[in-house]
Amino acid sequence: MEITRKIDINIVQTVNEIAKAFCEMDSMEQADFFNTVALIVSKWERPFCTQLQSITDEQMLTKEGRNVMEKIGEYATPQ
Repeated sequence: MEITRKIDINIVQTVNEIAKAFCEMDSMEQADFFNTVALIVSKWERPFCTQLQSITDEQMLTKEGRNVMEKIGEYATPQ
């Protein structure tokens, strides 16, 4: 006798998994990542800068995390 079961699994990636995946991307994939973030947030009802302010106000944000955010801003500005 054979029993067949259909199993649905919902896997939610952790913050660590998402960060690791980003760090393993090459520059083209990382650029596409930011392009995709821009597309998603363009559909939000509130401006993206509101979320950025919420992140910088978050007690969870470490000095190192803030430094990464600052470096992204610094290098994203056209020279």
